[in-house]
Amino acid sequence: MNRPRYTSAISALTRMGGAAVPTLLEALNGRQDDPGDIEKGVTDDVVEVLRKIGDPRAVAPLRRLLGDYDHAVAPALATIPDPAALQTLLDATSDPDFTTKNRRWKELAGYYAPVPSAFRWSVTST
Repeated sequence: MNRPRYTSAISALTRMGGAAVPTLLEALNGRQDDPGDIEKGVTDDVVEVLRKIGDPRAVAPLRRLLGDYDHAVAPALATIPDPAALQTLLDATSDPDFTTKNRRWKELAGYYAPVPSAFRWSVTST
């Protein structure tokens, strides 16, 4: 891998912000139609760019990746200022498997350490 080009591409997509989201989501959808269509590392990279952008349009596609990509998806959802992102993370903590549930609670706690202002009303109003 050409590290400088890779870093430059990630930075360029992140700077594009919301304009890059449809293409990034299309890449994730391709992964779901044919798991061999997009490599795991590429999925992680796409999720990382979506995390940096923080666009609410990514919530539903990211929700579908929970389970297979918790390590990347939980931090991405935690940065999106949308109640659906928070609800997805909270719902994910009810997994019947104790190890999975425990890991997701740790992810939720770790990534919400500085609670985004968009979620403060959700947490304090219930």
